Amino acid sequence: MARAEPRPGRARVLCVGEILWDVFFDATATTRSPLELGAVPGGAAVNVALGLRRLGIASAVAGRVSDDALGRGLRDALRRAGVGVGGLVPARGRMGLLFVARTARGAASFAGYRPRLEPAPTTRPSARRERMSHLHVAALPPEREALEALGHEVDRARATGAVVSLDLNLRPGPWAGARFGRRARALVRAADLVKASVPDLALAGAPLALGARSGHARAVEAARRALGARTLVVTRGRLATLAAGPWGATLLSVSPERARFALGAGDALAAGLIGAIVVRGLPHDAATWRAALAAGHAAARSYLADVANGSRPASAGTRRPQGPSSHRPRTVPEPGA
Repeated sequence: MARAEPRPGRARVLCVGEILWDVFFDATATTRSPLELGAVPGGAAVNVALGLRRLGIASAVAGRVSDDALGRGLRDALRRAGVGVGGLVPARGRMGLLFVARTARGAASFAGYRPRLEPAPTTRPSARRERMSHLHVAALPPEREALEALGHEVDRARATGAVVSLDLNLRPGPWAGARFGRRARALVRAADLVKASVPDLALAGAPLALGARSGHARAVEAARRALGARTLVVTRGRLATLAAGPWGATLLSVSPERARFALGAGDALAAGLIGAIVVRGLPHDAATWRAALAAGHAAARSYLADVANGSRPASAGTRRPQGPSSHRPRTVPEPGA
């Protein structure tokens, strides 16, 4: 669908995708000491929305939450953080949980319990969209019903002139054996910006083929064309971030520091990147895309510094962009992944 002209005066980012609780505990606890649990709102959509609020940008989340104490508590926690919750719909079923075990050295492993919520209609869609200038799809699920719902949300956003960004976030567990098919590819084509990690591209059938005979620009452009994205941003942990679009290709070297605990760093990067787009507008050349990527990495570094200083893991970066205008436990991904 062609995008309408943006309406003036709107600056809200609506985030849709993963919505759950992150539950933290000390993996070194023994039977002689009580197990203390700490829970914070989490999931990719929530993390990006919270990161945007810390950048001073209005944000909201939309999706289904359980119609019980866990769902109501999540809604209340986000409202207290300044995130709009008018798009959260109560539904019967189980709220999603991500259990995160921290070790004495600061590393972590996690086990996820995916939400099982009955379908529920979205409430007050016009109220959620009237002030939206940017729609961010924070993850793609493999289920057909969920992909169709995301497709409708993207179509409505584009009809009002909103910018649409998409972070593939293809979780290996849910996507195991699933096909990245027609509905998923339609969402990729509709987005102005697609962010992906190297594993995401492999699962989507558009691998990043870097070799002795293939430079960065050629490799990321080939992946972009195979995926069908307008602009593709590829994060590679501590390696340079790559980007390509009709405007050409670019890369941004990143800080070599490696964080032991990096859960949410990729979402912090997405929040910084989206924040730069909200402040400056959608980039149209290599230089302005490189500046937007730099804003994303600044937000991720700020997030990691907060974690190292003992701040809540669900917090995101705090630097405001400047501008003129059930799975097996596994190691937490590298920062920026």
